[in-house]
Amino acid sequence: MTSGRPALTVIDGGSKTGRIAFSLVHPCMRVDVPVRTILEITAHDAKTVFNEEAQVDEAVFSPRVDIFFKEHVKEQVYRLTRAIVGQSLDIVVDGECVSRPYVLQPLCIHEAAICIAVGHVADARALARQLRKGWSFTYLQAVC
Repeated sequence: MTSGRPALTVIDGGSKTGRIAFSLVHPCMRVDVPVRTILEITAHDAKTVFNEEAQVDEAVFSPRVDIFFKEHVKEQVYRLTRAIVGQSLDIVVDGECVSRPYVLQPLCIHEAAICIAVGHVADARALARQLRKGWSFTYLQAVC
């Protein structure tokens, strides 16, 4: 973590809000995402479509990680990302920054999900594994 970032506290299962799976951290705000609010964490390969006119495959999506959570987290994530478009955001698991993506647009405008683009599908799978470290319910299944 760089200086100027908010101090991080790992919240355990005995807290009022429940155990934190990960946090979205920026100097202006921090959003802690409790385990109980996460519905799914998935890693995806790049998606391409064939451009008939140019006769080539074109990338539609880069490799990425999608995180879906319950509706009430959506407003917090939207407020944070709306305020920091064009800046980086730390994604913190167990007090460790596992990714520092740039926010290209406010997230969670239409869906209760965030999408983190990465360079390679192996990176997406590794990031998804890191994010799943703090997220485990026996009745939920993480899909890769």
